[in-house]
Amino acid sequence: MSNRVTAEYLRLATRKLLERVELREKFVVTVNGRDDALLSPLVSRPLAVPKDVILDRLRRVQTDPDLTSDLEELASDMTDDSDDLG
Repeated sequence: MSNRVTAEYLRLATRKLLERVELREKFVVTVNGRDDALLSPLVSRPLAVPKDVILDRLRRVQTDPDLTSDLEELASDMTDDSDDLG
């Protein structure tokens, strides 16, 4: 089911393991050879947010009136698809 790691390894490589958990891996933590805990993501969330979702959120909750024009300028310089953000 899951990868097994010792409590000692968890202590020594916490950051590395948490980065893997962020990528949806799960780990069983063992103490003295017995399964003791499960290290897994709290919630399921996408690794990337689709462009249309971000744009929809920006349109609905626009706190800075100049943000859309700033993002349009940045997007045209950084992406191949220069769709209008407004």
